[in-house]
Amino acid sequence: MSKSNAFGGANEKEGSNAGDQAARDMADTTGGEEVKMTVRLPEGMREKFKRRCKKEGVNMSVAVRRFVRRALNNEIDLL
Repeated sequence: MSKSNAFGGANEKEGSNAGDQAARDMADTTGGEEVKMTVRLPEGMREKFKRRCKKEGVNMSVAVRRFVRRALNNEIDLL
C-alpha cells in the first residue's frame, strides 16, 4: 500500500506512478469544464512552491487541485 506525501499523492518511493496519479487527479472532478483560477502569491512563496513541486515530481496545477480536493473533503484544515 502506498503512503501519501504532503501533496496528497502517493510517494514515488512506494512504487507509484506519478503519471497515473495525475490522471486520477484529472478524473477526480465534480464534472464540468475546467476553469482557470488566478492566485496571487508573494514571489518567494511561488518559487518555493515551484521547487517543492519539482522535487515531488508533480505539476503545480495538480498540486493545487489536490489541495482543493482535500480541503473540500475536509481532509485538511484551511487555517
